[in-house]
Parts: sequence; C-alpha cells; structure tokens
Amino acid sequence: GHVHDDGVAHFAFPIGLWLGLIDEGHVEPHPLERAGLAERRIRSEGDVTDVIGLLRLNYDRIVTHAGWTSALMAAGSA
Repeated sequence: GHVHDDGVAHFAFPIGLWLGLIDEGHVEPHPLERAGLAERRIRSEGDVTDVIGLLRLNYDRIVTHAGWTSALMAAGSA
C-alpha cells in the first residue's frame, strides 16, 4: 500500500480479505472500483494507527506467503 499527500491510503488485498475489511468498516472501495483495491482516509490519529495496522497486515501476509523470515529480511536490509 501507499499513502498520498492528501491523506488517503491505498491498498490491494486478496478478495476475501478485502470484502471482510470493507464489511467491518476498516476500508472503503478504491475509486477505481476494482475488486481487491481499497482506500482509507486519514483524518485523525486513530486513522493513522489503523492505516499503519493495515499496511502491516499486508506486509505480514506477503512475507508469510513468500516464506521470508524477519531475520532474513533484516539481513537483506543491512
């Protein structure tokens, strides 16, 4: 995901996760109206915390799927 300078964060999630996040009110559909794409407006400190959590959710999901470990990632960034 990424955050624009106008305070909108965009994400791409697998369809099942995307639908759940929308149903629970964590994100809204992206303006491009493509399944899996979502956005979250940042209006408060609580929104910042939530957006960081959503970014972390996607990061952890991708790292797990790829079979990477935290130690491997840390070694690669050194």
